[in-house]
Amino acid sequence: MPGAGFYSYVHKDDDSESGRIVDLSQRLVGEYGLLSGESLDLFVDRRSINWGDDWRSDIDSALQNGNYFLPVLTPRYFRSPECRRELTEFSRRAIQLGAESFILPIVWVMFDELTNPDTTDEAIVLVRKFQWSDWSSLRLRKATSRPARTEINQMAERLLAADTATPFDDSADPNGPVRPGPTDTEVALDEIGSEVVRPETQDENTDGLIEQIQTSSDQLTEATGFLQEAARDITEIGEITAELNRGFDANAPANYVAQVRILDDLAARIAPAASRLEQRGRAFRSTVDGLADNVRFQLTWLTQHARSTGIEETATGFAANLEVLVANGETAVEGLTKMQHSLAPLQNVSKQLRPRIRNIDNGLTAIIEGTLLMTTWRPYIAALKVTLNDEVAP
Repeated sequence: MPGAGFYSYVHKDDDSESGRIVDLSQRLVGEYGLLSGESLDLFVDRRSINWGDDWRSDIDSALQNGNYFLPVLTPRYFRSPECRRELTEFSRRAIQLGAESFILPIVWVMFDELTNPDTTDEAIVLVRKFQWSDWSSLRLRKATSRPARTEINQMAERLLAADTATPFDDSADPNGPVRPGPTDTEVALDEIGSEVVRPETQDENTDGLIEQIQTSSDQLTEATGFLQEAARDITEIGEITAELNRGFDANAPANYVAQVRILDDLAARIAPAASRLEQRGRAFRSTVDGLADNVRFQLTWLTQHARSTGIEETATGFAANLEVLVANGETAVEGLTKMQHSLAPLQNVSKQLRPRIRNIDNGLTAIIEGTLLMTTWRPYIAALKVTLNDEVAP
């Protein structure tokens, strides 16, 4: 039957390689068809399809329908919030569903962090769970060379082998119905099932859980403040840009001297807001990073002990506040990612504007990364709600 999959890469990497990354996908499609007589539909360009919402809203369906995920790994890949999210969400769900064979990483550039056994990068730790195809040397050869063609053949063979895998079949009845994998909430409940270990020796000055939750809430309020200030910076940048765009359009297309003057003016006027945005984005990311593990622990402890200690109301309020914060963050990420995409081409328009665009991009990236880190709390929030309400895990 025809195959389908998602080819995840950084456009800047493909530009740097003069289109060789996309060319690899096309050669892989051709080899797959040659070996199987079937078509392979790889979604290659996020900009030409509704990439984000389609796969993110139904990853389980994609995996159960045999959709592959092929991330092209480079240093830039792990600095891209969008790519990291694709990799993390697809990979974690594949592991939960026993569908590891549908994840086929392609190492385009081998870098130290990727092989460092002590790395703390969660995305790198995750991707190392899968068998990858190493193109770090082959990318320097012609695509028509024998080693390159051999590796493409082996990749196509792996895709076809994954087609024959049936990780979702009920083992008691090979011909029976498909058995869905565990949900994120069920996985969190399973992880929470083992007793939380904390140091037994606690002196009288050690904060109890209520104090810890208050500290986390204060830090989250601080993080929200950074976001609100960043939003004002974004608005200011937008208003200045819109004002100068009108002057730019009025001087198009022939008056280049006037256009350069306008771009220089734009760079100067947005510089303060762009710099603040970068600083506030980094402060937000740092704050979330500092409390992420504590929040997971607090949610885990509450799931285990809220009822026995009589603090269900505190637990319910904490979960509700976090749920709103995560939901608002997820909504904001889509808009910020679109803003990043719209700003990227401007780096090539003016050298005076380039540093300011980088300030903005760094700020937006930090905000997106912090927000994505908060989304890791979602299954723990759901697990707590399940326990408090005696619900069945969704």
